[in-house]
Amino acid sequence: MAEPRTVDEERAYIENLLNTRFNYYLLFVSVLLVPIAGDNSLTPTGRTFLLAFGAAISALMAVMVVRTKLLLGVLLDELEGNHPYKYASRIVGRKPWPFRINANDLMIWVVGLTFMVFVAGAMAASAPSQVLFKEQAAPVQPQR
Repeated sequence: MAEPRTVDEERAYIENLLNTRFNYYLLFVSVLLVPIAGDNSLTPTGRTFLLAFGAAISALMAVMVVRTKLLLGVLLDELEGNHPYKYASRIVGRKPWPFRINANDLMIWVVGLTFMVFVAGAMAASAPSQVLFKEQAAPVQPQR
């Protein structure tokens, strides 16, 4: 029977898993968004389909990333008080605001924002073009 892993070994495993999932998420987003933004031959229906597909897959991948981030948070809280992470966390906690931002929390914001881009893009691409590009300004009168 295999030896049970320590909290620190499990933390290292989950940290690696989180980074891998986040990197795959970024790869998925870039592979899908670049053709949508750069291909002018896509029909509005095709663009809407790709963006809706992106939103669906993005939501599923977001669940994986968020769950892994939560697992990592639990493991980081369980580390011993003399662990280097705990020491560094106490020091950084005394720094001004921008330095206290947790990179793992930023990952969640990136995932959420890209999901919203997919949803908003799908909604905009499915709207009739007359609604999106309707003239708002009154015509200019020639001066005499």
